[in-house]
Amino acid sequence: KDYKKVVALRDVREVTLRSPDPSDAPKILEWFTGLVAEDTFVSAPPTSSPTLEEEQRYLERMLERVESIDALHLYAEDSNGRIVGHMGIERETGRMAHYAGLATAVSNGWRDCGLGTALIRTHLTEVHRLNVRSVRLGVMANNPRAIHLYEKFGFREWGRCPERIEYKGEYIDLVEMWLPVRNIKL
Repeated sequence: KDYKKVVALRDVREVTLRSPDPSDAPKILEWFTGLVAEDTFVSAPPTSSPTLEEEQRYLERMLERVESIDALHLYAEDSNGRIVGHMGIERETGRMAHYAGLATAVSNGWRDCGLGTALIRTHLTEVHRLNVRSVRLGVMANNPRAIHLYEKFGFREWGRCPERIEYKGEYIDLVEMWLPVRNIKL
């Protein structure tokens, strides 16, 4: 829960991967608002406009899950302290508590430089702390860069939900991927 590590990326820039802090809500809101405005591969439509209060509540719930060892979350900060990426893995509940869901997003200008690889490698190294058997994720079928990243770490497609996501006026399949923890490739 108090993770902090400086990581060198392929393009010689460095980022700090770190645990979230209760005071991060304004920075997270600014980062997320930028992703939404870009209309990139995130589930929130470009018309979304979360408030600082909503972000604070989201962050409080996230920190509670991390504290109870039901989640792993890291943010990536650039050298100016701006958030440029996030990844989280959260354990399911009830009869699915042996499963965890992964979600990630990286800012424009920080893709294809190794940041996604650093985030996923760090999370998969620590996923044993959640005591889960498998990790699952959903990715838009028109995002081959993300699909390739996940496959590199051993994730495999197990199904598709046709036309699940409305994205820029088109209906895109959601590719469902999973990775048994015993098959993690670091």
